[in-house]
Amino acid sequence: MTQQHIISRNRTNSQKSTGPRTALGKSIVAGNARRHGATAQPDPKGVAVWLAIIRNEPDIAPNALLPDDERGYRAVELAQAEVRLVAAQEAMRQFEAGKADPATQRKTFRTWPHSFWMS
Repeated sequence: MTQQHIISRNRTNSQKSTGPRTALGKSIVAGNARRHGATAQPDPKGVAVWLAIIRNEPDIAPNALLPDDERGYRAVELAQAEVRLVAAQEAMRQFEAGKADPATQRKTFRTWPHSFWMS
């Protein structure tokens, strides 16, 4: 095969895979990044617990989640990372145990950000 033939074949194939075309299909793939929860905002309560551990302060004030210095900002970032790690580890445990229902997880992650902020 010549280089030009390969390029032509690839262009023809690419026309067939243009992604979802319907509104429903587009809305479903729009949630793909949230499906696993890695890009969702971490639970503020969990962040506060980890921040208390990181800062070695049992009573964390609400304003500690909105720091005004570099050290506080880094502590909050670390606390958020810990919450995400724990959530990912739990999801992996559920998956490996065969308890993860993909249909339920997709529905949960599609609605989680909205239901979380509304409650």
